Amino acid sequence: MRNTTTNITIRQLTAADSVAVNRLAELESTGAPTGPMLGAEVEGTLLAAISIPSGTIVADPFSRTAEIADLLEVRVAQLRKRAIPTRGRMLRRRSATAPASPGNLVGLHPRAS
Repeated sequence: MRNTTTNITIRQLTAADSVAVNRLAELESTGAPTGPMLGAEVEGTLLAAISIPSGTIVADPFSRTAEIADLLEVRVAQLRKRAIPTRGRMLRRRSATAPASPGNLVGLHPRAS
C-alpha cells in the first residue's frame, strides 16, 4: 500500500521568498501578489502563495494545488477574522483587565446601567 500523506507547511512569506513567488507568477503567466503573504510548501518547495490583504493566489499549475490554495484561503480568512475584533470581544478583553464598572467598559455610556 502506498503512503499518500503529504506534509504541507503554511507560513508567512518574507522578502527572501520573492524569487519563489515570482517563479509561481511566471508559471501562471500573471503578476505576483503584493503585500504580506502566506505560502504553502511541500517538501521545502513553495507551491502556492496568497496575498493576505487582497486574497490573490498564485500556484504551480503543474502540481495538484487546488486543495493547497483552499487551505491558504481558509487560513487568510482566519487571520482576517482575528484582526478585526468584534465589539463583544473588545468588551470582554477590556473588562478582564479593568474593574468592571460601566465607565471602564469600552463603548458603554457611564449611565447605561
